[in-house]
Amino acid sequence: MAKNNRMKLAGSFMAVALAAGLSQGCSAAEDGACEFDAQIEGFTASVDGIVKAEADLRAELAFRCAQIAGDDSVSENNDVDSDQLETLCASASEAIEAEVNAGLTIEIVPPVCEVNFEAQASCEAECSAEFMCEGGDVEVRCEGGEVSYSCEGSCEASGRCEASAQAPSVACEGSCSGSCEGSCEGTCNGSCEGTCNGKCDGECSGGTDEDGNCNGECTGECQGSCEGSCSGSCGGTCMGECEGSCEVQPGSASAECEGELRCEGGCDGTATAPKCSGSVEPITCEGDAGCNADCSASASADASCTEGTIAVSGGADAEVVANIQANLGAILEINGKLVSLLEAFGTTAQAGGRVVTELTGGCAIKWAADLEAKLSAAASASVNVSVSVQASAEVSGSAGG
Repeated sequence: MAKNNRMKLAGSFMAVALAAGLSQGCSAAEDGACEFDAQIEGFTASVDGIVKAEADLRAELAFRCAQIAGDDSVSENNDVDSDQLETLCASASEAIEAEVNAGLTIEIVPPVCEVNFEAQASCEAECSAEFMCEGGDVEVRCEGGEVSYSCEGSCEASGRCEASAQAPSVACEGSCSGSCEGSCEGTCNGSCEGTCNGKCDGECSGGTDEDGNCNGECTGECQGSCEGSCSGSCGGTCMGECEGSCEVQPGSASAECEGELRCEGGCDGTATAPKCSGSVEPITCEGDAGCNADCSASASADASCTEGTIAVSGGADAEVVANIQANLGAILEINGKLVSLLEAFGTTAQAGGRVVTELTGGCAIKWAADLEAKLSAAASASVNVSVSVQASAEVSGSAGG
């Protein structure tokens, strides 16, 4: 049944892409000249890019699921197919569910995935040089998400201070979606060097009350507020260093952020590097052979994600719990990228339909066979990415994510 559904998905992709029919115009001019060479080359390069992105993410997802499932036979550079991937991720889900049933608690701060609008706009500028195009700002074209800007100034509304290669940890006075090295006013899911006001999965120096809460220093995992230093994720206010992303209050300034200050809802200052946490609609171009949609597909395929955070405590098998801790965050990030990639495949199918309508005369002679092969590869990859999205979602769902 699953394979039949996949065949239907592939057929749907090809039906959209080939709606105009690759045979149109094949009996026209025979000189092999094609005025749309540059645009069609751009489209085929875009297809190659998203097909490779799908294969890379499928391989990484297979490796991460195998690690959680305790299967060391799957290397990072694997060529696992979709059927094998489903089996591996189902085993990972079962391993997580078994530990949850044995008392494992998992705290998840999901990653934020965004499309780089500047990269898409730069690509679209090349389209506009060839065609009459109409578009709009990122605020108008960002669908299903929020727009954020890198801000030199202060945030008018919500924002976050993100760690970077130059600043691997940032000073934080807010919710830390990463590891908090400092006091945590809220829930510290990690080791508390100080007073743990909550359950302690380890040794509690001050004894526990009738509800099992620790009234002293916890040398293990503290599931509560930490008056001291919390080495783990902080679900409340982290007062210290955050390795990840720290939520900031309205009015917070870039001078206070050692990393990159990204604002949603406006920047009082210089706003650059816009990103959309949903998808960015392509510009509309007259006489376009798919160039604008190629830009949208490439940007979605290259979406960036902040680091998600996983904090675990309890469970029955220490090795399985360690594997969950080490790999579940990566699976959440992969899922975010796969969802963006799925958008890219939909855009590519529509672009393919427009491209084939240009295959008249010399263009048909030169490109028909190559485009058919490219679209066939994209159709297969679109099925694989749908399977990967579902498999990764089931793994995160088993952990409560």
